[in-house]
Amino acid sequence: MSDSEQKPEEPVEEKSLVPQEITVRNPDGSLSTRLKDPSSGKFVKKDKAMPSSKAMTKLGRKILTGRIKLDEGGAYTSVFEAMTRYMTQIAMGKAEGDPKGHMAAVQAYKVVLERLVGKVPPSEEELEALSFSGVKVVIIQPPQLQNKEVLKERSLEPIRPAFLEAEIVSTNKE
Repeated sequence: MSDSEQKPEEPVEEKSLVPQEITVRNPDGSLSTRLKDPSSGKFVKKDKAMPSSKAMTKLGRKILTGRIKLDEGGAYTSVFEAMTRYMTQIAMGKAEGDPKGHMAAVQAYKVVLERLVGKVPPSEEELEALSFSGVKVVIIQPPQLQNKEVLKERSLEPIRPAFLEAEIVSTNKE
């Protein structure tokens, strides 16, 4: 085939890889938006937004005050109470297991309490120390001189070491 007989190429439609947002009618008649994958034609999940800090704290407090069953024959107790009892056992040296695991459990307990209950307020000594700490700017005024006349510097002879027995000592002056 020659060049003149070739058919002009039709523009190829490039499919977008970005999901398209489509409005769909729900069975109850309300409208909602869904994401549709253009390559497969299937609906895809929307990215969920990160919950707010208040919502996370509320959820954590709900879990912390929830009830759990420690063993099959035992009664229910709160998660907070179970955690505190375990920390008490670690502190008294009665907890079984790996000491490194105990240290990690104690640190996790601290983080959970700081996040969900709040930070422990500083003591009076710490507040007093904070009031004195920090950067202080001190401006020092130059002293008043009795004789305000400035003297010129006198040039001193260069110091020669005792072991050097040279006749001529010179420096480059420019």
